Amino acid sequence: MQKILAAFKLRDPGPAFGMLAGHAATHWMIGVFYILLPFIREEYQFTYLQIGWLLTSFEAGVLIFSLVSGPVVDMSGRRVVFQVCALAVGGLAMVAFSVAPNFLSFCFLAALVGGMTQFWHAPATAFLSFYYTSNWGYVVGLHGMGANIGEAIGPLVAGMVIASTTWQMGALVPAAASISAAIMLFIFLIPKDINKGEEQPRGMSFEQYLRGFVSLLRNFDVIILCCMMGMRSTAQLLIRTFVPLYMRDVMGAGASLIGTVYAVMHIGGMIANPIGGLASDNYGRKPILILALLAATAIILVMTFVGNEILFVIGIGFLGFTLYATRPVTQSWILDMVPQKLHATSVAVRSVIQSFFGLAAPPIGGWVADSYGLLMVFYGIAILLLMANVLTIFVPEYKKPPGAT
Repeated sequence: MQKILAAFKLRDPGPAFGMLAGHAATHWMIGVFYILLPFIREEYQFTYLQIGWLLTSFEAGVLIFSLVSGPVVDMSGRRVVFQVCALAVGGLAMVAFSVAPNFLSFCFLAALVGGMTQFWHAPATAFLSFYYTSNWGYVVGLHGMGANIGEAIGPLVAGMVIASTTWQMGALVPAAASISAAIMLFIFLIPKDINKGEEQPRGMSFEQYLRGFVSLLRNFDVIILCCMMGMRSTAQLLIRTFVPLYMRDVMGAGASLIGTVYAVMHIGGMIANPIGGLASDNYGRKPILILALLAATAIILVMTFVGNEILFVIGIGFLGFTLYATRPVTQSWILDMVPQKLHATSVAVRSVIQSFFGLAAPPIGGWVADSYGLLMVFYGIAILLLMANVLTIFVPEYKKPPGAT
């Protein structure tokens, strides 16, 4: 028992919980973005295909800023300053989102919100791996838990605000949270963003970075793992998009119930993130990942037969637990594979590959929903998760870095 409790202890946990708070703010924006979609669709009479293109714009922003974030962090040696910028710009984009006049404006702002929330991840992962040299699965799990806190609280609050006012007011709350988090990180964490034994951060030269980047692209195991993560993240993207639409258009749910269901899914994820990370530290990445993906596939299929609202909410909670338990496992797995100096770049490579999967999926899902009904989209999600599990079989386990526990 003492060994288990010791695994949860961290040297100087303050920065880890600061990262958790900042991550919560970025995903607060993401969670509210998805909750707003059914109400934007109603007001502007968008088709499911147009909603799909909005999500493609979001993923395009993710892709563009994924290409930028890794090189910027690894070559500059700075981390927290970029996280502060991501939070501040993302918050301002949400303010503009509340007054967007037309479809093209929504697409541009969706790309900016997606890009800024993605830009957070490379410097955050680099900072955590630089500051904590062991228990990566647990530290990344804590960071991931912040995402689920944000995506649980955000939609819950947004649902209540939208139910009592308008969806535009619901968009302003995450903007305030994001800007507040940016100020907090600027004050408390920038002084800690200094490489050990040095007075100033030192990054890599472009030539060093380029050699490292090419080495990642030549690493077959890294690419296979990133493709598996792309399938898993695409399934998650489709769930985030079409569960609120299904509830609104098929079940006739109001904003408060939609927000509650979305919150339940991420509360399950909040619980699962540190558990999944710690379990993978102790029992290996592959077995935990395969088990979680199989469970998520089964839950998705069962939910297509559920008509009762209470059972639907329970099912969403279990889905969140199993699906989000995979996130710290995959993120820790890729950190096991690559040198520490390329951790930010590995996040960028991962995100680029994930974005290529995510760009096409939302419009295809929208077309399927327009043509064959929303239920068919969920069968497609189950197929994606099964394909991700097949790829997982081909990725070998890696030994933990020296000093990891």
